[in-house]
Amino acid sequence: MNKSVPLSRLFFSASSRTVLLPALSLVAAVCVPAPAMYAQSQAIDGNIEGYVRAMDGNALAGASVRVQNTQTGLVREATADDDGYFRVQILPPGTYSVLTAKDGFSPQQQTGIALAAGQVQTLRVALPVGSVATTVDVTADTPVIETGRTNAYNNIYTAREVQNIPVPGRSFLDLFVVNPVVNAPPLSTGGSGTGTPSVSFGGLGFRQINVDGVSNNVQGGARNLVISEDALSEVQVVTNYSAEFGRQAALLLNAVSKSGTNDVHFGGFLFARNKALSSRPFLLSDATPTPQFSRYNYGGTASGPIRKDKGFIFGSYERWQQDAPQVSTFGGTAQASAAAQLGIAPEDIASFNGSFRAHTITVKSDFVLNQSNRLVLRYNYYRDRESPLGSGQITRQVASRFDESPQSGTAQLVTTFGANKLNEFRFLGIKRDISNGVISPLTPQITISGVGSYNGNQDGTFVSYESGYQIVDNFTWNRGNHAIKAGIEILPASFKERTRNLNGTFTFTGLTANGTRAAVTPLQQAINAQSGTIDPATGRPYTYTQYTRATGQEFTTSRVVNQGYFLQDDWRINSRLKLTYGMRYELFLRPDGVANPAYPATGNIPQDYNNWAPRLAVAFDPTGDGKTVLRAGYGIYYNTTVAQTFNTFRRGNGVAVRNLTVTPTQAGAPAFTTGPVSITGNAALLPSDLYTFASEFRDPMVHSYFATIERQLMKSQSLALSYFGNRAQSLPYSTPSNLAVTGTAPNGGPLYGGTTNRPNPAFGNIYTATSAGYQNYNGFVAVLTQRARGGLSFQAAYNYQNVKGLSYLNSSNAFTNFGVLTTPSNPANPSQDVGPGDFSQPHRFTLTAVYDTHFSFANRATALLANGWTVTSRMVAQSGLPFSALTGQDNNGDLLFNDRPVGSTYNAYRLPSYAELDFRLARDFRVRDRSTVQFIAEVFNAPNKLNVTNVNKTYGPGATPNATFNTATSAETARQFQLGIRFTR
Repeated sequence: MNKSVPLSRLFFSASSRTVLLPALSLVAAVCVPAPAMYAQSQAIDGNIEGYVRAMDGNALAGASVRVQNTQTGLVREATADDDGYFRVQILPPGTYSVLTAKDGFSPQQQTGIALAAGQVQTLRVALPVGSVATTVDVTADTPVIETGRTNAYNNIYTAREVQNIPVPGRSFLDLFVVNPVVNAPPLSTGGSGTGTPSVSFGGLGFRQINVDGVSNNVQGGARNLVISEDALSEVQVVTNYSAEFGRQAALLLNAVSKSGTNDVHFGGFLFARNKALSSRPFLLSDATPTPQFSRYNYGGTASGPIRKDKGFIFGSYERWQQDAPQVSTFGGTAQASAAAQLGIAPEDIASFNGSFRAHTITVKSDFVLNQSNRLVLRYNYYRDRESPLGSGQITRQVASRFDESPQSGTAQLVTTFGANKLNEFRFLGIKRDISNGVISPLTPQITISGVGSYNGNQDGTFVSYESGYQIVDNFTWNRGNHAIKAGIEILPASFKERTRNLNGTFTFTGLTANGTRAAVTPLQQAINAQSGTIDPATGRPYTYTQYTRATGQEFTTSRVVNQGYFLQDDWRINSRLKLTYGMRYELFLRPDGVANPAYPATGNIPQDYNNWAPRLAVAFDPTGDGKTVLRAGYGIYYNTTVAQTFNTFRRGNGVAVRNLTVTPTQAGAPAFTTGPVSITGNAALLPSDLYTFASEFRDPMVHSYFATIERQLMKSQSLALSYFGNRAQSLPYSTPSNLAVTGTAPNGGPLYGGTTNRPNPAFGNIYTATSAGYQNYNGFVAVLTQRARGGLSFQAAYNYQNVKGLSYLNSSNAFTNFGVLTTPSNPANPSQDVGPGDFSQPHRFTLTAVYDTHFSFANRATALLANGWTVTSRMVAQSGLPFSALTGQDNNGDLLFNDRPVGSTYNAYRLPSYAELDFRLARDFRVRDRSTVQFIAEVFNAPNKLNVTNVNKTYGPGATPNATFNTATSAETARQFQLGIRFTR
């Protein structure tokens, strides 16, 4: 690894208390006159470009172009170059008119040009010879194909789709899940519906979530804020993005909030579901009564001018209120018997009520300060109270609350310098506090292999605090047919959290046969231990298999500083060919380690200074008619490591926090108990596990490339065929060491001695994070898109992929269990875990459609009856996600329960295939001239299909699987109907 320190290290330190920012004006200084770099799309805004020609096809150099937003009055101007080419950038989404004029020619005004975030609308203007006093008005047909866009994929759901596609949780994040290019687990039609979507692209779960061009996941994987669907104008998914964007190595998920206009608008809505409108939840035992259920969403919006054409304001409020069952499958079909023998109360299993109360506020103001400056300010607040959360193989004691109160403030300032230079500055300040309270905050968690967890939650009341800010500054210089762009991004983020597993976990995995007794199942082992039964094989009471516990420092805080610097060029070579090329440098500054003097390697958190990310993409219109485009590109992308991960390593030094893994025969091991566990006396001397980084640990890196052909089929319809390839490397995982080899394990690897005969008896397992993981992805995506025409818009897509490697991507940042890296089943030979990627779904079909009735009837009553209806749907049908069968025991003695049955490969099994079909039917009624009342009926999971979200993965130690292996332990919600009403003016 290059040990040289870049200049930026002098300005930014992840461990320092202050961050010194270099002057943003230096950005302009790096823009050299030679053709350099420019982004083909903006984070919030879009571009309008085009060619001005005479009717005979000759270029009209010097033609003036005036672009105006017809809703806000915003005006921008440009002049065509010698080839008749013009470009107007960083235009907020909306509807535009374009007035083109040239002496000796009749001016032309094109109206109705719709522009979305990240779009490049390419116009072809032909001016007839004539009087300048006569203006030719043309209603523009927005191009179906974006021949000026070079990135592989830029899918947009406009306000029409956002407001009409049925989304059970009424969270805009759900719209990312139904996007054609992503892969995802089953959609959530239950729970709060406001969590972070688990979506992947290229077999990788990395993702960056933006709202209005600034981060909505500064910590890394999880979203910060929830914003009402009614506050959004569009949502967007971008892949293979340009050098302007970074920090994540796969997807850019973007949402743009609504703005006020010169017109006054306001409205309100109410959506309701209850038990009478819902089918019985899946996986409930026949003896369990159907639980109660109710859900209400209500709120409203208001917008209008502060001062015509100069200032605008938009406001939104939404309230969530739900009481819904959490289905416990603890014990499976033997639930009642197992619960009775373990002393678990009936109200803590089967189903128990989960409540959800939340609201969100959005206020946004847009100001035209003067001819050269536009300022946008936004504030968001979200308050969420949920209790308890958790379905599957747990009891109510394990389920925890989820309380959070995130809020953020953002600003965007766009400044123009003359006709060809502009600067965009964005700022974000955000904080998020989370608390996870439990019923019994001090009792240990008891986990029975293949049965579930009960008694308590290992973390007790877990709390965390995350905060950060983001500064983005981009300078653009239009120089002929080059648009040069350079910029910086600075995002410091800190994460403070309570230490996990402070209550500890007792694990029961069963006992093999002994000369004096038969084999004992995990459940019977736990029952015997709880009742104090004597084990005839030992003459002592039955007890647990393993106990884990953390003790010591209660809170840990880590801070990272993510930085990005880029330079790029958007080169319009001619009217048919565009090239985008650029370079980005990523620097993810990590915090300093905290060393244990007895093991100095714990203080080493290496820094990666080598993250150079070239990007190259081309768009070619082979026919020149704007109806076909060929795109191809290549880029290198890096992924940041979140601050929470470093907490695990900084406290896991054996001094700040002692992480214990013990067996019951070990000196000092605590006795089994269902009450609080005391770690005193000899237990205080038990060796602690350690967490360290390998000196060569690097940031995950992805080589990504694509090729696309997109063709307009009909006036508003297009078909895109795309190939995507990813080669990911430096993916992280950890390996345990400080284990004594005592023989050969069933998987052919070493058999370790567990807690005995350690090479260094002062410590337990020593986990070392390394960057040796890799993954190869090849995918094909076909997308058929119908833009709104005749009232119908739809998007249908098929996604095929093959994902294989050594990746361990079980979460959005390749870290599981809240910062702890995944470990190989055979630490001596990780290649035994090569297999399908954790996000591998070979087949996926998606469909979203919106249809407004527009019939012409001579009879007015018939016309009124037939029109005013809106029918929408969404559909997802996909392969199940893969999983590995587990024995439920520590067969190789490394003190980890990730062993597979002999001969079973990594991710050899799959969850059942998934299919979701939702519908909405709405009817509009006009009230006077400007008001509308809409009645809405929706159905989620219309076929009432059992969509399994998890199964019992415990195969058992034998050659044949347990009877409960691969049986469903959790499922999506059964069919639900929802009724709603909306008023708009």
